[in-house]
Amino acid sequence: MNSLCSDVKVVCLFSISRTGSNYLANVLRNLPEVDVYAEIFHPEQAFSVSEETCRFINDRHKTGARDLSKPDDAEFSSWIRSHPKETVLALVDFARLAGKKAVYLKIFNDHLIGVKEGLEALATIPGFTPVILQRRCVDSFISFRKAKITKSYVQNRTTGVKPALNVDQYMRWRQPRLDWYSLVYSVMSKKGLKVHQVTYEDDIDIGNEACAIHWRDLLKSWVGAAEHESELNTDAGFDATLVDEQSLIGRQDDSATEDKIANWDEFYEALKNAGLAREAMSYLSFK
Repeated sequence: MNSLCSDVKVVCLFSISRTGSNYLANVLRNLPEVDVYAEIFHPEQAFSVSEETCRFINDRHKTGARDLSKPDDAEFSSWIRSHPKETVLALVDFARLAGKKAVYLKIFNDHLIGVKEGLEALATIPGFTPVILQRRCVDSFISFRKAKITKSYVQNRTTGVKPALNVDQYMRWRQPRLDWYSLVYSVMSKKGLKVHQVTYEDDIDIGNEACAIHWRDLLKSWVGAAEHESELNTDAGFDATLVDEQSLIGRQDDSATEDKIANWDEFYEALKNAGLAREAMSYLSFK
């Protein structure tokens, strides 16, 4: 079947690490008509891609993979990161064959090879819905620093890790992420796409069941009401109460922000002196 048919929608979350996107992906897996992929374009390997999906992509494209069913094949990973549109269209066809109505994936700032060209190509996919996710800067930054220290990014409790941070570290963290969000917004807007914006605080960290219901309704509002061959019925087979029984990851640090690091007063004063305190306590402004 022709991939250019838009009966299967694509919802792409553009974000950065430490924003709750893994938790969100786990929640969305409770929607039976949505194929959910996590970091398929991760530099290390195509995470969350099954061997069956991997082989499906390799059957359609000459990726150079030595093992056609292994998502950690280096050549396969390099090819899909350089060909995001072709990869996503293959996922659309794979979802269609399985009777799915939507594909969900996420892309971070270090995922694509040829970033601008990749974004421009993705924006031409019929039914493509871009979503930008942010978390309050200071919390995302602190979580990132803790992950770097512990060398663990998933299922890692860091409440007891309290590093001393400085404004130079924050500025080095900030700039590439600001550039990323700015580029995504610019490319998608110029292609005529509406860029939806969500936050960790308002749209994810609201409780498992509430989050599941909220995102079911968001997906329906974004892609279910458009004029497509078939609408997304996100109510089918969905029971939000089951979400609490999944092995979902909640907050990795239960402390208040000012208690997450060893030198909050000093760090916050340095942010104020650099004119960054207001932004740090809110979100990056990229429009």
